[in-house]
Amino acid sequence: LAHESFRAGAAGYLDGIELLSAHGVEQVGIEGSTGWGAHAAIALGLGRGDTCAVSLDNRPEFFVVWFGLVKAGIKPAFLNTNISGRPLAHALAITGAKACIVGDEALARFVAVESRAAGVPLWRWPDALHPATPELVAPCALDFSVRAAQAGAEDLPRAARAGIRCRDTAVYVFTSGTTGL
Repeated sequence: LAHESFRAGAAGYLDGIELLSAHGVEQVGIEGSTGWGAHAAIALGLGRGDTCAVSLDNRPEFFVVWFGLVKAGIKPAFLNTNISGRPLAHALAITGAKACIVGDEALARFVAVESRAAGVPLWRWPDALHPATPELVAPCALDFSVRAAQAGAEDLPRAARAGIRCRDTAVYVFTSGTTGL
């Protein structure tokens, strides 16, 4: 399993990573935090082979979401944080995303009629530096950060990761020129 190889190589380093973001320097316990993301996504009905779109700026929570989804065999689709409207709807549709974890800093791009037409539920992740207005939060189905905090931090049992292979698609990345439009 790819996750097992990663863990073996990174043993002893995953719980002392420091990240520099607009929030300052933060020490992040990646191994435990990713357990939260994995457990929350599974509890919300996502599973191995599913796709979950992600629109978060560069902040520690991005890694919690990314690694947590991959740990559970869920393919994150990293959306370009500058697109909205029809290109955003297209990116959501083309990946077959079953949900989208979106930060407060990106919510405004998801409220356009074209973006909502994709029918993908929005799972909000708040941003203390760029809090969303109640109007922007209203279309969100839930607060994923709350679900993640309520989930267990323990690693997924090996049986829950069975069937995840190195050859599986791990992530979709959309850059400014790759929306397909």
